Amino acid sequence: MVGLTVHFKKPADWAEPVNIHYWETGSSGGTVWAGVPMAAEGNGWYSYSFENATAASFVFNDGHGRQTGNLRRETGGWYDGGRWFEQQSVAAPAPAAPDLPPAAGAYVELVERAPFPSFDSGPCLRFPNVAQFHPLKYLAQVAQELLLLLDEHSLLRENAR
Repeated sequence: MVGLTVHFKKPADWAEPVNIHYWETGSSGGTVWAGVPMAAEGNGWYSYSFENATAASFVFNDGHGRQTGNLRRETGGWYDGGRWFEQQSVAAPAPAAPDLPPAAGAYVELVERAPFPSFDSGPCLRFPNVAQFHPLKYLAQVAQELLLLLDEHSLLRENAR
C-alpha cells in the first residue's frame, strides 16, 4: 500500500540522479545522507513513494551540493521551482529577458535560478558586472568627501563670525 508519493522537478543545473533524504515518516526510520535515488518519470520529473506513511520530512538533493531546504508533507504533491502543487504543474514559460542593446549599458541574462543552494528561486534575471565595487575603496572615497564637507562647513562657520 502506498501512503504518500512526492514528485520533484529537477532544476536544469542539478546532477543526476536526484535523491531524497528522509526522516520522520512514521513507517520507517529514514535514510543516511544523501538518501536514495528517486524514480525518473520523464520531462525532468522524479518521484518517491513512502509506503504506509501519512507524513514525511525530507530534502531533495543531487548528491553534489545542490539541495532544497527541509521539507515536510502530510499529503502527496508536486514540488517545482520552490513551490508545492496539488497536481503536476505546467509551468508557464519564463519571461523573456529584456533585449537591451549593449549601448544601453546593461547586459541581462535569463537564468534557471538564483545561485543560492538553499533556496530555489525559479527563473530569474542576472545582471553581470553590475554593482560590483571594492568596499574599502568606496568607504575611503566616502570618508574623503565627508572630510571635505566638514572642512567647508567649518570655513563657513568661521567666515560667519
